[in-house]
Amino acid sequence: MPARPAILIIGQIYMTWLSFSLAMIVCAATHENATLERLLHPLIYFAMPISNIFIMMEWIPNPYREWIDWVPMAQCAEIVRYGQFESASNKYFSYGYMNLVCMTLTLIGLLYLRLIRRHVVLN
Repeated sequence: MPARPAILIIGQIYMTWLSFSLAMIVCAATHENATLERLLHPLIYFAMPISNIFIMMEWIPNPYREWIDWVPMAQCAEIVRYGQFESASNKYFSYGYMNLVCMTLTLIGLLYLRLIRRHVVLN
């Protein structure tokens, strides 16, 4: 059982929100750009190591931890980890930062989708 079920659910909501907002941006950006569509898949593989899915923030030395602290995926992983495990620490994530990043990316995604809306043709 999760140590803190409410925090675990909040972390999953942040992860879903971040994924949805990034998906809107990617959908709009790749609608007419085949080159970006081809480059996106390898870029996702490079994003996996900095997402902190496989390691904890506590294990990373301090100068590098400050860099990874700016990565929203790492923040989501730390929130989920804190909700799941009793031994996890809550000093490596910020709810305010995640709210700001997710709201900003959602706004950018919605505006970008609105720009390409006239170019989308449904059959």
